[in-house]
Amino acid sequence: MICNALLVLALNAYHEARGEPFHGQVAVSQVVLRRANFDERRVCKVVYAHRQFSWTAARPAVQDRAAWAEAVRAAKVAMLWGHGAPSRDYSAGATHYHTVRVCPSWSVGMVRVAVIGEHEFYVPRPVTPHQGRKVAPFRRVGGAPVRLRTNTQCY
Repeated sequence: MICNALLVLALNAYHEARGEPFHGQVAVSQVVLRRANFDERRVCKVVYAHRQFSWTAARPAVQDRAAWAEAVRAAKVAMLWGHGAPSRDYSAGATHYHTVRVCPSWSVGMVRVAVIGEHEFYVPRPVTPHQGRKVAPFRRVGGAPVRLRTNTQCY
């Protein structure tokens, strides 16, 4: 199978973060690139890995042209960032993210590092002898509103 990393990053940004702030779509793409170790040849494997991104099971069509153009632009910005172009790491080093509407079991072992729009971004919790101490608070990126859950399992 021939895979175009830019196309797959754009599809992922479109299906995972359509309607989110632009920098949120870039952050989603940055997470994928980080998981792929910044190797474009691995982007497709990361995105289409079993149960990593829910949209890949159904593979819905792109229907909103304006949102698609925005997702392509976000993927391009992330790809340039991945190649060392001066840009901001909107994902704050995250390796995982989820929408605020869910509470995945994997989030228990993670530290939230950013919230952008309706997405929370995470890094693995460091293993230290001081497990009980508080971690640094997450940062909000941009002016997007954040809805906090009352469910304390996620954070």
